[in-house]
This record gives sequence, structure tokens and C-alpha cells, in this order.
Amino acid sequence: MDLAGGDSWKEHKAAAQAAGFPVLPGEENEHLAKKRTPKLSKHSQENLEAMVENMLSSPERPKTGAAAILP
Repeated sequence: MDLAGGDSWKEHKAAAQAAGFPVLPGEENEHLAKKRTPKLSKHSQENLEAMVENMLSSPERPKTGAAAILP
């Protein structure tokens, strides 16, 4: 924004910082969003991949697309 925002952006940014307001709406809640982001451990990622592989190779899985039409 600093490069493409022009004079109006620079004025807004300076006024917001001087008044103690966030430069962008919602910026004050940014730290909450970062805390809520779950991080998968390597073990969980491997477990997830195994579950997906098991689900995709399951004989009970319904056929879709061309596999449903072709013999």
C-alpha cells in the first residue's frame, strides 16, 4: 500500500497511527486469528495421510466419474 496507495493512503496511515487506531480495519484482532490457527504436528499429518489413503482404497467407496460408467 505504501508504494501504490498515493497521497490519500499516506495521509490516512499517518492520521490513524497518530490517533492510535489500526491502519487497516480488523488489524487489532490479528493476534486472535494467529492464536486460533491449529498447527498439525508431523505425526498428525502422517496419520491424516494414512486415513485418506485408507479411505480412498476402501472397497466400499462408491465409484465416481468414468469409473462409475465403465465396466
